Amino acid sequence: MSQDDTIEWQISYFADGHSRLVELGELLNLAFQNNIVNRNQLRKLRSSIEKQQEFFADRYSITIPTDPAGSSSMRFYDFTVLKKTVPVLVKNVDDVTIWIELKHKQKAVGFQPMLYLRIPIQSVSPSLLGRCASLKQEVTWHPTWKILFETVKAFSVASSKHRQDMIEVLGQVLNE
Repeated sequence: MSQDDTIEWQISYFADGHSRLVELGELLNLAFQNNIVNRNQLRKLRSSIEKQQEFFADRYSITIPTDPAGSSSMRFYDFTVLKKTVPVLVKNVDDVTIWIELKHKQKAVGFQPMLYLRIPIQSVSPSLLGRCASLKQEVTWHPTWKILFETVKAFSVASSKHRQDMIEVLGQVLNE
């Protein structure tokens, strides 16, 4: 691994049908329980995302040319090469990039936003620089409160479902 590499974490927040907080939900809960963030800050965050009315998934879509002959003169063997356009939201927070990409739904028609944290390789321990990661190797990374806060905000603009989930996550953390 080199200094330019990143770890891409598709972070989640619920498990078991919304009954258990995981990953982002657990991190928010730990930050609250350890007084890194207080009740007022979490309520203010929840209030701000409750007002969100426009969503990435509703406004943008993946586009693929419908006229292969007119859209591209590139060929690969006897295939026409098409280029699809995939919208991506990107926000740099501290040394991490929050990346939201529209992808085809796996079990339904349409698109869904997928959120990833791209964490610089030099931010994890043990160091992976100059070597390959071992199979199933685990590393440690310490997110800042700002990264957690911005990740919640990113989920809340991704889609109305994600926004509702973030409201529910914050409610569970606050026990309200």
